[in-house]
Amino acid sequence: MRFEKSELFRRETDRVVAAEIGKTPLEVAADRIARAAHSALEVLGLLREHSGKQIPLAWSPEFESVAAIEVYPGATLKARGLEHSGYKNASDDEKAVP
Repeated sequence: MRFEKSELFRRETDRVVAAEIGKTPLEVAADRIARAAHSALEVLGLLREHSGKQIPLAWSPEFESVAAIEVYPGATLKARGLEHSGYKNASDDEKAVP
């Protein structure tokens, strides 16, 4: 089997964001992604339990009611015209969005 490295080491979200926003996330170790994904699913489970809603993952814009999406924070900030460089190291005042 032959694959491009980017097909194995980048998520589809990474490829779409790079194409649409022009920003590529830093590569991180698979264990960190897995831990973050597990935590996100745990929080989503709690939200479902406490809200009584199904909260599906929104794979397209055509969903009804409530849905969860994956967000790449740096690209989201850039797409909104906000400062996206160094946001992880910013002070609380710098993180505030008007």
